Amino acid sequence: MRPEDIDYVRPVTECHTCSDLAAEMAAALAAASIVFKDNKAYSEKLVHGARTLFSFSRQQRGRYSSGTEAAIFYNSTMYWDEFVWGGAWLYYATGNNSYLQLATTRGLAKHAGAFWGGPDYGVLSWDNKLAGAQVSFLLFCRLCFLFRVDHCIHL
Repeated sequence: MRPEDIDYVRPVTECHTCSDLAAEMAAALAAASIVFKDNKAYSEKLVHGARTLFSFSRQQRGRYSSGTEAAIFYNSTMYWDEFVWGGAWLYYATGNNSYLQLATTRGLAKHAGAFWGGPDYGVLSWDNKLAGAQVSFLLFCRLCFLFRVDHCIHL
């Protein structure tokens, strides 16, 4: 069933501390802005939304599922990996080095579990974006090297 064909009431949950969800949405919008680069107005609108959500995620710290019924279906364990993931995609979309600096901050990576090597280390999942961010940085660095992309000079 297509979402636009759903004719039943769906609950809406308001969140004030949902860093994981907001940073994940920011990453998706930033990635979409790259896909739609040919439509400059739409791409810029997506980047604006991504920046707004990412800023919200950084200012209103907390997990979406913490203390809500959302824990039943979306029990996120942390939000640090989404900060790395969102920062990486915003850097790719904008070339703004502040996102790169944030995404590659050692303390952020440490909180995201980059150095502890637990059972989920290296596994990309809905609850762990760290592996995806690490692979995307490797691929991006490779592309920068091969194609001399302008905003890669600081990598």
